[in-house]
This record gives sequence, C-alpha cells and structure tokens, in this order.
Amino acid sequence: MSQELGVTYKTYNSYITGKTPIPSDILEKLRDITGRSIDYLLGLQTDNAS
Repeated sequence: MSQELGVTYKTYNSYITGKTPIPSDILEKLRDITGRSIDYLLGLQTDNAS
C-alpha cells in the first residue's frame, strides 16, 4: 500500500498508527484505491455512504 501511495513504509505506518496526520492528497489516493469515502477512512462514519 505504501508503494501505491508513493510514501515509505515508515511514513505509511505513521499514518495508520496515528502518529502523523494523513495529508489530504494521501487521503484522496486512499479513497481512490480502496473505494471508501474519506469520512469512512477517517472513522467518521461506519458505512461507505458518500
């Protein structure tokens, strides 16, 4: 996943563990890769409604 996002594994791990806020451009890439809404990715909703 880190390769698809264009970041190092260390950076990706920092995002996932909450040590580093996820920049908006990375959130957009995650949305595109996973097909999930950004709200879902941030844990702001439990389903994938847009």
